[in-house]
Amino acid sequence: MMGDTHAMTGTLAFGGASLALTFDLVGPVELSVSDWIFFGVLTTAAALFPDIDHHKATVTKTFGGLTRLVRWVLIKPLFGKHREGTHSIFFAGLVGFGAWLLVRHIDLLGCKIGFLVLLSIVSSALIRLFH
Repeated sequence: MMGDTHAMTGTLAFGGASLALTFDLVGPVELSVSDWIFFGVLTTAAALFPDIDHHKATVTKTFGGLTRLVRWVLIKPLFGKHREGTHSIFFAGLVGFGAWLLVRHIDLLGCKIGFLVLLSIVSSALIRLFH
């Protein structure tokens, strides 16, 4: 799957989630138009993250040496080659749980920094993808 296909998958995932919100399947949720746009862009960009295990991926090139270092030091040893660990349900759940923890404890400075780093990586990758 290429970067644009990953991005489209994120967009479709947000579309499904927004239908659940619209039809009140998960309880009352009130979002503004800017919230819908923000979460749509965020899920589209976050769908690029599993490709951080590939050296030519948009998300790996986002911050040059920094994201390449993350790939070599953290991602590759823990999750293996391309389309192994980072393309699994386990990894998706792990990233989702990590994002939930960051948002849940957003009042802590470390969580704010972590959330901003992740948000900037995926957003920059999305911008880079469509540049």
